[in-house]
Amino acid sequence: MLNIIRNYFSNINYFHIFFSLFFISLVSGPLIPEILMLILIIFFFKKNKFSIKNFYSNRIIFVLLIFYLYLNLNSIFFSFDASISLKSTLPFIRLILLSYIIFNLLLSDKNQIFIKLIIFSYLILLVLFIIDSLIQTATGYNIFGFGYQHGRITSFFGSEQILGSFVARTFPIIIALLYLIENIN
Repeated sequence: MLNIIRNYFSNINYFHIFFSLFFISLVSGPLIPEILMLILIIFFFKKNKFSIKNFYSNRIIFVLLIFYLYLNLNSIFFSFDASISLKSTLPFIRLILLSYIIFNLLLSDKNQIFIKLIIFSYLILLVLFIIDSLIQTATGYNIFGFGYQHGRITSFFGSEQILGSFVARTFPIIIALLYLIENIN
């Protein structure tokens, strides 16, 4: 039994740990997920020795990068203030890079540990939401002492009324990953 646990944890690397923490960090606000994303991008390209050939070999990512550059150049030329336009659009390249990293991790995940870890961490977060919401419904306050906000349950989000929106937007990702596991098996 101990050998099975050792073998399971020997296959887990820093990318697995990152993505298991990523869904949970989304509850905290935008700062922690952005820091985690920046660390992941730096670490991934440092480990894989970044080169333009990697992007060019993957046609979809290459097309997305060209389209992204086209949109940025278009917004520079046709905006009233190019600096404001660049400040608002330039940081979105991190999403293309994150998509590239996830794509590579899914391709290299032969044992499906990556997918199972994401699903497991999300299900833990969902169970915590349900328990906290039930406590907030029964007592009027959640675990951290936040009360109802205008008659709506907010769970860990405090004054922001985005519990349903968060679950509705992240749940399809988990359904897609479950479908991916079924298709691979």
